[in-house]
Order: sequence, then structure tokens, then C-alpha cells
Amino acid sequence: MAYNFDRFLRYDEMVDWLNDAARRYPSLLTVESYGKSHLGRSLMLATITDSTTGTHDTKPAHWIDANIHATEVTGGVAALYVIQYLLENFKTDRHVREALSTRTFYIAPRVNPDGVEDALADSPQFHRSSVRPWPWRDGFRWPGLHIGDIDGDGTVRTMRIADPDGAWVEHPREPRVMVPVGPLGVEPGVTRYRLLDEGTIENFDGFTIPMPRDPAGLDLNRNFPAGWGTQVLGSGDHPMSEPEVDALVRAVSARPNVCGYNAFHTAGGFLLRPSSTRADSTLPPFDLWVFKELAKTGTELTSYPAHSVYEDLTWDKSDTMSGAGDDWAYEHLGVFGWTTEFWDAIYHATGEHSPTDIWYVGPTPDQELAVCAWSDRHAPGSYAHWKRFNHPQLGAIEIGGADWFHIWSNAPSSKLKTEVEPHAKFAISTM
Repeated sequence: MAYNFDRFLRYDEMVDWLNDAARRYPSLLTVESYGKSHLGRSLMLATITDSTTGTHDTKPAHWIDANIHATEVTGGVAALYVIQYLLENFKTDRHVREALSTRTFYIAPRVNPDGVEDALADSPQFHRSSVRPWPWRDGFRWPGLHIGDIDGDGTVRTMRIADPDGAWVEHPREPRVMVPVGPLGVEPGVTRYRLLDEGTIENFDGFTIPMPRDPAGLDLNRNFPAGWGTQVLGSGDHPMSEPEVDALVRAVSARPNVCGYNAFHTAGGFLLRPSSTRADSTLPPFDLWVFKELAKTGTELTSYPAHSVYEDLTWDKSDTMSGAGDDWAYEHLGVFGWTTEFWDAIYHATGEHSPTDIWYVGPTPDQELAVCAWSDRHAPGSYAHWKRFNHPQLGAIEIGGADWFHIWSNAPSSKLKTEVEPHAKFAISTM
């Protein structure tokens, strides 16, 4: 099937695309299932090498996986693009031909197909990872706000409610962008608002609006054996308790020729390296040197800055992001592991890379204003004007603002291909 990397494929489309590619390039690509998801979907693996120069398991290999987090679908596009880049350029590009003659690529483009299907549904539901109910096995919906598309427009935006004590006001130059009320308050006549994610309120008492966890509370990228612990949010019942992670760990471990690992995520426009749990001073000096040399190449090819997760992205050093896939590859297999965080909306809008605290504090008002203006030119509809809506519990409200899934968490369709293209060359260079 034809695919121009300008949209996100649903699961069945992705499987069809992989199988079609295998039919067209039988000497380079084989496709198989390496396990099943919670809901029984096959976890697909593409094996790419020049079979005329040896079988896949006789060559050093690079493993790439994507979409372990349900809403980070740009990573899945990137994984599919790497597959196509290798196949289509084998005959014409000396570097690709040399890579596939002497190396193997294992690419799992959708580690978490169940969660991604919910995110890409006509009426999307956003989870961190798997759809399996956890930690409450019956999927109990606790009282409070549950995020979802309630106005039927296929997006999840922001609800605002006029409130004289609200903490938000419209940006003076752009009403679609909301900014916090400052310490001096607001001028008389300026309307203040409360903001909530779009959704409905379970067991609303008419007054309080708790913010419960998603009933599907797992984070599959905290379920790997490296540094696993119950204190980490979403880590699961035990290491590899989830079928998606269990299958991935077993698939990589069964291929001892794997000597490079890269997990594709979003967002921020970062190349992230181990460790997630300890300082650089505790890493073997040679390993740290290799990581930094690879980082130079990665930044040169992709423009993404490289960071240590622990040193640069962890505010509270006592609360680390353990149980991650790249840490597992490095600490348990001795493989240099990376996480690529695709897409930096701030960089595209301003020319300045997102700061490393973006995950904690979000964009500044000026940054969001710039992204809003940029999206009007390159991804119209990403920011919507406020429209009235009769909420089933709250009554008269307004819905509007950013479609975070399509402009902040992922590259818009007009930029998908150009965003992921450079990373195919980085994948080859790491081999």
C-alpha cells in the first residue's frame, strides 16, 4: 500500500504496509509477530538485512522500537520511515548497501498497539501506555474528570469556565492562548477562567472535581527489569508483568547479535541516553565517552541536542525514571541504548530548542503564542477558537485552545516526513 508519511496509520494499515513491503523486497525484509498485546494484537517485527550476504543472526544488529507510549505516534512513523529508507535506497546508496550487507536492523514499529488504537480512534481516548486496567483490575472509574472528546470533533482540547477567582486569562494578543493570572491580579473587566482538560466528570457532586488517574494506569516504559520498583508510577505488578514488555525483552534477548538499541518516543526534540537513575560519574568512563561521541553525530545529523536523563531531565534525584527500555538494554545487555524524543514545536516556531524542564513546567506564554502563530501557517486548526458547549455536568462552558496531541505531542501531518527523515541516517551511522 502507498504511504507518504503524512498521517498516522491505524494498526491494520500498518500490518498491511509491512506485509506489502516484505512482498516487494523478499531478499531484504521479513515480517513476523514476536508476541501478543493485552488485547491479542500481534506485535510486529521487521527484520532487514541483505540475505544474500548472510542470515540476519550472523551479523551485528541494531534494534529500534516505537510507540510504547500510546500518544507518541510520531515515533511509529519514524520507525516505518527507517524501514522504507533502507529498502528503497539499498541499490542506490552505498552507505545503505554496506549497512545491510554487513548488519541487521530489527524494527518493532508499534510496541503498544492497543493504546495507539485508542489514541487514533475517531473519538480518541488517551492513555499513557497499555489499555489494561491497573492497578484496579476491574477498571473502576474513580470520581473526577476523565479526559475525552465530548463534543464529537475528533480532538481533545481544553474546557474553560468563567470564574471571578479563576487562575487563567486570555493572552492579550491571542484569545486562543490562555496565560496564568500574575501575582498582581488582572485589570478590572478582564474575564478570569478555570481550565480543565476536555472530558466528563464521574460521580460529580456539583462542587469538587478530583483529578483521578486513568483506569489504564500502566507505563510500559517503567516495566523493564532495570531498576524496576513499586515506587515508580505505572511500573506494573513486577518486571515484565505486561505482555508487550515481556515479549520485547524476550525478543531482544533471543537475538544476541543486537549491539545497538533505540526507542522512539515524543516529544521535546531530544536524544536521551542512560542513565535514568544514576550520575554520569558512576558510568564507566569509556562508556560515557562512547555515548558522547555518538551524541555528536546524532546532533549533527538531526539537530536534536543530546542529554543524560538523570543529569539533565531529572529534577528530583531521589525520584528517578527507572524501569526504562534504554536503561535495560545498557545495564542488562551491555548495549548502548538511546531514546529519541521526536518533535519540538517550540524549536519550529522560534528557532530555539525546548528547555530540558519542558516536561515539568510546560511552555511559557511567549512560547505558546509563537507555536499558535506557527501552527496557523503550517497546521491550521491546531488551535481552535473557543466555542460554547453544554456540558452534561457543568452546564454552559467553552471548548477550544490547542489540540495538544497533534501540535505539541506529535508533529503535524505537514511536517511528519521532514521531521523523521534525518533519523534514518543516524540509525545507520550508529552501526
